[in-house]
Amino acid sequence: MANNDDVWSGWRGHRWDGWDGWDRSDGWEGSQWSWPSSNQQSSPPEAAVEPPSEPVRPWWMDLPVPGIPSPRGRPRRWGSEQRGYDESHSQVSQEIAEPTSAAARWLASAPTPAPSPAPTPPAKIVVLGMPKCGTTSLHESFKRAGFRSVHWALDAGQEVKKDTRLRLYGEGADERLLGRLITKAVQRGLPPFALLPGEVDALAEMNGCHWTSKQKDAVQAYFPQMQYLREICNAYPDAHFILNSRNLQAHL
Repeated sequence: MANNDDVWSGWRGHRWDGWDGWDRSDGWEGSQWSWPSSNQQSSPPEAAVEPPSEPVRPWWMDLPVPGIPSPRGRPRRWGSEQRGYDESHSQVSQEIAEPTSAAARWLASAPTPAPSPAPTPPAKIVVLGMPKCGTTSLHESFKRAGFRSVHWALDAGQEVKKDTRLRLYGEGADERLLGRLITKAVQRGLPPFALLPGEVDALAEMNGCHWTSKQKDAVQAYFPQMQYLREICNAYPDAHFILNSRNLQAHL
């Protein structure tokens, strides 16, 4: 090793072929070499690295994604093999898109679920008998059993004066008298009990009457259990009907 040119003649890129023949502890000072024959110090030349021809791809984009098949091989981040990565990435994207498209087609072709049926109202109890046939007793029995029962008029029995004026002159008949409310509903093409409060589930007496004037020369009477019996049965087929009666001779 007469001179430095002879020493570095075996340098190849990142490795020097003559390295194995050196005593690694002789003349080495940190990051440089001190030659014994002269005090000239020299360091190995740095290997030239060509810059990438295309932008460097971030390392995290090459990490495998759980549940997604990785492309065959791992292409380099730059150079001519970038095209191979793009092709593999396109293939993986297509494999992901195919089941997604199939699911979208299946959802589009799936039949639309039928709307839920409207809730069935609770069955009503309808008394079809005439007045003075125990309707008041039935009304009290229904209330004790937990039913929302009405007897001839809404809120009957709460205010005696209003009930008296309703019976005599029909005051408030359009809003309270059951016979009048049922008649109006049928005339409008509605179910017979459509104008009653929704919570009413028992009708102890439907009929009612009142004088048409204070002269008491005519009476307006309502008997929907006879006049609209067919409409009531058709509108409420699940209702429980009670036909109450009374011994005529015993009553007279």
